[in-house]
Amino acid sequence: MYSRNRYWIFIGLLLLLNCTINHSAIIGQTFVLPVMKQGAYRIIAIGITGRAQKVLFLPLGQVNVHSLAILKKEALDDLWRQFRKNFGEPEGHSLALMHVVWTTSGKSFLLFSKITTEIRADVIEFQN
Repeated sequence: MYSRNRYWIFIGLLLLLNCTINHSAIIGQTFVLPVMKQGAYRIIAIGITGRAQKVLFLPLGQVNVHSLAILKKEALDDLWRQFRKNFGEPEGHSLALMHVVWTTSGKSFLLFSKITTEIRADVIEFQN
């Protein structure tokens, strides 16, 4: 009888250690822009993505607005790194991001949390 109780306690602890809490958010940012006439810009890239991840051990109180802002900056830097790899240097061009969508998701385990932020955007270039 005593060994049977230890068995169920062991199973309960195993399930507790392996349980996860998942959360995610999709944040679309909409900006009001003046109506641009055709020929005022051209589409350079569609669907460029950037991503950043952070793993926190013993994550009590460590996820805050500041750490999410750092992740967003790292994801934006990764987006421009992907742009450079596929389309060349953006410097010297009048570029803008359009249709920007941020996705933030996280998984929390008992001892650590993993947060992922992703940005997806289209890149346009303004014509002179």
